[in-house]
Amino acid sequence: MMFEHHTTTARTTDRQDIRTYQVTKYGDVIASQRNKGIAKGKRAKRIFISKTSFYLSNELTDTELQAVKKWQQDKEQGKKTKAPWLPEKRHIKTIRKHYSASEINRKRKELEGLIANNFSGDDSREVFATLTYRKSFKVETVKRHVKQFERVLKDSYNVDYIVVPELNSLGIVHLHYLMRFDNKLNYKAFWDFLEDNWKHGFSHVSAMTAPERLGAYLLPYYSKSELAQGEWEQELVSNPDKLKQAEQLLKDGTINKRQAKTIAKKQRLKLLPKTLKVLRKSRGVEKPITVTTTDRRLAEMLEDRYFCYGEIKEVTFRNINSETGEISNDTLIIYSDHYKLDRPHQQALYNYARAILNRQRRIRESGEKDGSRWLRTCQNGRVRGGVVNG
Repeated sequence: MMFEHHTTTARTTDRQDIRTYQVTKYGDVIASQRNKGIAKGKRAKRIFISKTSFYLSNELTDTELQAVKKWQQDKEQGKKTKAPWLPEKRHIKTIRKHYSASEINRKRKELEGLIANNFSGDDSREVFATLTYRKSFKVETVKRHVKQFERVLKDSYNVDYIVVPELNSLGIVHLHYLMRFDNKLNYKAFWDFLEDNWKHGFSHVSAMTAPERLGAYLLPYYSKSELAQGEWEQELVSNPDKLKQAEQLLKDGTINKRQAKTIAKKQRLKLLPKTLKVLRKSRGVEKPITVTTTDRRLAEMLEDRYFCYGEIKEVTFRNINSETGEISNDTLIIYSDHYKLDRPHQQALYNYARAILNRQRRIRESGEKDGSRWLRTCQNGRVRGGVVNG
């Protein structure tokens, strides 16, 4: 039985049987259980009063929090009122021009989920294409070229795609496309199509035989030591030194070509501007199903299936008591089990998870509560997160 080894200190009896499942059509199934309960209610939430200014919910007193929420309601109703001004509790959001390592890690996780849910490795319909540039262009020009190309692509083929841009060693952008066609693809005709419609550089197409490996190739993972390295802008300045160091290590034989390429890719991702999105998808690319429920049948469908590995993740966050001002650290512990299923069982699990989501949506829309249970926080009993099957 799953989660027998899981013990938490902050879990409440109301949440013992609540589990979160991430289900994809072709990849691993992830079953998670976390000690939300009290810890979830204590986590600070950002309440923005402008594009860059915000308050933290756990730093406000009850009176201040009510005043801010009333201002939010008035704003939603179109009333012009001034936001409560609390200068000593105001925070400023830092706007970066480049992606941070933690942002790239999140994008990689999202990319792996999209690939697992939309690409099965059918080389007759799924391809990996790369479009390059002969010379450097401004970001606005690149976006215009891409928009024109994708418009012609959609007019010519029934296709869905994921796009990941990257900079080469000269700082010139190139684009990686993961494409899924509705019908069997004529490779020669598609080669001719790219030559006729992408005249800014070279293009390359290959069959997608191992889609599960592309996430790690396109967006490398940043370790905890790399996440903790100083300010990001300072890291950008030191970028050439790290590339030279990698080249020297390669010459000395300390690292191999693959490791050197990964180091260079990580450094170049830091230089990619945010205006050129590091991950983009078409409308037909569906996200994995994530369902939070007490339904035991999902757990039973995973029993006796191939267990890949388990993860334990601890997230530490600061908590400030609004009444006393006392600062404490709380830990959110997340337990995740990864399972690999064969196609028939995976499809059955996917359909059942989708049915649960549809039922939850109907219950939320209609206000029906029989046969279901609302997620509630332990502090104030307010509904958070919708309906969970009982």
